[in-house]
Amino acid sequence: MKGICLISGGPDSTLALIKCLELGSVVPMYVDYGHWAHLGEIKAVRDICQYLGTQPVELSVDLGKKVGSAWGRTLILVGVAATWAYVNGDDFDYVAMGITASDVGPDCLPKSILSPISSALEASTKGKMKFLAPIRDYTIPMVGKELSDIIPFDLMYNCYWYPACGTRSKDDKYRC
Repeated sequence: MKGICLISGGPDSTLALIKCLELGSVVPMYVDYGHWAHLGEIKAVRDICQYLGTQPVELSVDLGKKVGSAWGRTLILVGVAATWAYVNGDDFDYVAMGITASDVGPDCLPKSILSPISSALEASTKGKMKFLAPIRDYTIPMVGKELSDIIPFDLMYNCYWYPACGTRSKDDKYRC
């Protein structure tokens, strides 16, 4: 199998990438959509990929200003990955993400997002590509436990874990 694994440099996407590497050929893909944590993430993505012996594809989307997150981010990222796959050989079988059972955001909640994203990706690629969530049944502690035997934690970045980026929104509703 040949696929694309969307990665952020955090533990969840790192473990998803490792699971995808076990399936065969995979292109790690990082998309910078102007979010606050992008500098910490891109460094981690590069460090993780170097440690795992692979090279990430780095893409960026200019939304005109920095954001904490973006509504529909999962759908957008999967669409960007599928478009990139089509333009770069059209021989990819899947797009994967590090969605876990612990996710609570509406754009990555396993119970609500997996089926619609899968259906949309399969329909838009005429059945050629599938959506994989290789760690969808994992909780955060399970991710950490499995990673502890595989990769040094200090290579990874997660705005909510370590190291904190210290960025906050003007009204203090969002803080890394």
